[in-house]
Amino acid sequence: MGGTPDFVRMFAPAADLVRFVKAIYIVESPWVGVDQFICGWIKPFLAFQYADPVFSTVNGERGQVPDVSVSGMISRRYRFTTPARQIKLCIVEFTPVGQYCLLREHADAFTDCSLDAHAVIPRRRREQISEALEETSDPIRKVEIIQRYLRTLLPEALPREALIAEHAVDLIEQNHFGLSVSELSDTLDLSERHVRRVFKNVTGLSPKAYQRVERFRKTFHAMAGESRASSLPDFYDQSHMINEFRSFTGYSPGSLPSEHFYFFRELTRPGFGTYSS
Repeated sequence: MGGTPDFVRMFAPAADLVRFVKAIYIVESPWVGVDQFICGWIKPFLAFQYADPVFSTVNGERGQVPDVSVSGMISRRYRFTTPARQIKLCIVEFTPVGQYCLLREHADAFTDCSLDAHAVIPRRRREQISEALEETSDPIRKVEIIQRYLRTLLPEALPREALIAEHAVDLIEQNHFGLSVSELSDTLDLSERHVRRVFKNVTGLSPKAYQRVERFRKTFHAMAGESRASSLPDFYDQSHMINEFRSFTGYSPGSLPSEHFYFFRELTRPGFGTYSS
């Protein structure tokens, strides 16, 4: 399925935010319900929900979706269902260090969960932003509202931990997500223990888990025929690859119910990120 879904608009952040924000999404769509599996991705989010209250069930537990929520990186599978009749969201996708730098919280507090943002954004400010988003129908204006708020969170300087983690992420990507922690620590001239602690505090995952999640994403899309076969990551053998696939999805590659992985496929597939303006 090429291109972003027609109910999703994606915008590039302003130049002063690009170190912390990858993209801003405006999602507005009538809906008849959602039943989706969400699994392994390295995309932390801040989401503002400004439609009628939405109730969801995550792994069998029902609750109301917070109007403003923070979601961290995902290292395991969970099932998300909602009968929502309308979805209206403004979503900020952070860079690997952006959540830590802007919200000033250890990112691992948000890993594998989506939490009410009350702990990091004052109630009055949350209400002001949600009301402003609801009052305008112009997506450009919505993005401006969010970016104006994000600028109030910009640090005067990047914390040392964030600089280390940012460098580590660059090294991991340059080595195609196959860098051992010992190799990473040697290059950074830091102890393995220190690298693990800093990386997890800033990104939400250990270096090993971060690479495992990204390798799974690449495997998922390569096996779905959405990227070149040559992009399939290296595994010890086919059995190892299938076991990894099953551990994240609950299914073997040949038995995956694709309709339940629509969100995951669309939001993580190669090439996702063509910006609107």
